Amino acid sequence: MVTCGCRCIKCKNQNLESYEFVAEDGFDDMHHTCVSCNTHFSHVDGEVFVTCITCNYSIE
Repeated sequence: MVTCGCRCIKCKNQNLESYEFVAEDGFDDMHHTCVSCNTHFSHVDGEVFVTCITCNYSIE
């Protein structure tokens, strides 16, 4: 679990599961999944994902 001070962009909860990885551009990146509302989003640009191959996430 990574601590970065982020909040869920949907419900504002701070209880997030975080996934760090190296993006295609070579820079470190991070996605979060909110434990409360199951929203999966990009740490950097706030994009919300319904499916994310990088993190093996799919809304069900």
